[in-house]
Amino acid sequence: MAEPLELAKQRAHNNRLPVLRLPDEILTDIFCRCAPHPEDLTTNWHSRQNNYEYFERRSSWKNYRGILNLAQVCHRWRRIAEEIGALWTHQVVFDDIDTTDVAGGLHRRAKGREMLIDVGLKDEKFVPAWVVKALARTKSLQIVAKTNAQLKSLLTYPAPILKSLTIASGDTDFMNNDVIQVPGEPFYGICPNLKSLTLLSVFIPWNNSMLQNLTVLRLFNMEGIACTPTVEKLVTALALSPGLEVLYLDKSGPEFLVEDDGTVVLPPRRTKLPRLHDLSILYASDCDHAYYLMSCLDLQPMPSIRISHDSLAPSEVKEILPRNISHTALGSNALAIRFLEEKKESFTLEFGVCSALAEPGLSSTNFEKLAFFDFSTTRDGYNDDSHIGELLIRTIERIAVAPTDIHKLVVQSDYMYKRSIPFQEILEFFPKLQSLEITCWKSEHDVAVVSRTFGIDVANALHELAYMADADNKTALPHLIYLSFEGGYFSEVTGSGYPRHREEWQNNRSFDYIWEFMEHRNTRGEAPKLAFTACRGMKDSFYEKLEKKYREGDRWDMSEPGYGYYVTHAGRRLAFGDTTTLSRRPRGLSVITQGLNV
Repeated sequence: MAEPLELAKQRAHNNRLPVLRLPDEILTDIFCRCAPHPEDLTTNWHSRQNNYEYFERRSSWKNYRGILNLAQVCHRWRRIAEEIGALWTHQVVFDDIDTTDVAGGLHRRAKGREMLIDVGLKDEKFVPAWVVKALARTKSLQIVAKTNAQLKSLLTYPAPILKSLTIASGDTDFMNNDVIQVPGEPFYGICPNLKSLTLLSVFIPWNNSMLQNLTVLRLFNMEGIACTPTVEKLVTALALSPGLEVLYLDKSGPEFLVEDDGTVVLPPRRTKLPRLHDLSILYASDCDHAYYLMSCLDLQPMPSIRISHDSLAPSEVKEILPRNISHTALGSNALAIRFLEEKKESFTLEFGVCSALAEPGLSSTNFEKLAFFDFSTTRDGYNDDSHIGELLIRTIERIAVAPTDIHKLVVQSDYMYKRSIPFQEILEFFPKLQSLEITCWKSEHDVAVVSRTFGIDVANALHELAYMADADNKTALPHLIYLSFEGGYFSEVTGSGYPRHREEWQNNRSFDYIWEFMEHRNTRGEAPKLAFTACRGMKDSFYEKLEKKYREGDRWDMSEPGYGYYVTHAGRRLAFGDTTTLSRRPRGLSVITQGLNV
């Protein structure tokens, strides 16, 4: 232990530090910003495999220990920390390290505030007694349970102000018949204000009173635990919550009975959900099941409907929008269909108002207005069948939307890209295009030598369109008012797959092509706004041209988090090992021209 004289010297030294002279209000704000924040279990859920590992709580606990350390600096900091009840309202409890007793003491510092509690029980241990007592003032509860007994020990005590409940199975024995199940006892009287329920690999009896009066219902991996509900049971359960606003089914699509003649048996009545505004049916085992479920619901026009299937290939494009979509989506003012799966194509469609059909059973769907078209590919998109343009155009033809109605096109390539249709032909397909957004997040050192970088193809397409329009005395993409590139790599790929050095970028013509397109549009009126974010391979000459044209100074963001082959030096991309530094340009903002004369 330090001597009194030494402690006095340390205190005198600390009192002269600027941070200790900050007002209590500033320190309070700093402490609150450093406090741990609740983590949604669904954000790091990938599959049912080893769920508990996915729901690790160490990161939250480390943040919590940081607050404890702040409270140990001096008496003043301890006093301020203990006076901030909000610092202690989020409690994290898991049994692989000794946190139970400590957290039990910390929750008393919340001073009667509403609690947010995360409980993770890996072994067959019961919930700490203080957690059970704290349920009476808990508004949000997340549980990772390994046994039904653990779950029952929590869900049989009154929680009068509980509004959000998330339950995840921590059982890693996937063949175990003892599936984690929500207790069947009456729950509504114990938790009368529950509005949001999320279940991950957890079964719930479909007549459970917990399903009453919900506004948010999210189910994950019900198919994976052999507890898939029939469509009749699911629809009956949804009828218990007529005020439901969000329905999210991830690998939890219902089962449908099919007659011998192939007819799908549907409930006799449609369930009304007048307030539902967000519907997601993801990774259904059968693509048609999502649409059958929609046909069982009486829905109001919604801003978002997301549907996905486990797999998709270009040859299946004509099957992803079945005939009955015209009935199930009728009246929706927006429809999003998202296909996301590794090694498969992925795209999102967001439509405008569905038009009424002339007669039922038409082979295609007719949409009057298309807000925008968002098309993307996911990882491992590079193979003989993965042609961005072909799949995009096939999809447009399938939904029978007039290309002239499409005003916004978003194209994203997350990994490898192979050209099948020249990109200028794709752009020519949309004569009234107003907004073109290109995103190309891919690690270029992994791209095969036969691949072409996406940014180069888009630049070439703009060049060809401008060249042909000049020859015919016309305007290329005359309605285009916004053009953006995010992560759109413009540097070529070497035979070994590694990026070239910065001096080799100077021979790249892509930026010259973009500049020529902008000049072409400028001579015929007004050039579109141009945005670059995290683009690699920028030519110095192009950078200097753009720099002179900005009205609002040189704002630039060339950062590229997650890749180690390049470093960022104040805005300009430099090859690894290049020691050139430019420090005069601030980072953190995208470059956007203001439609000025280029």
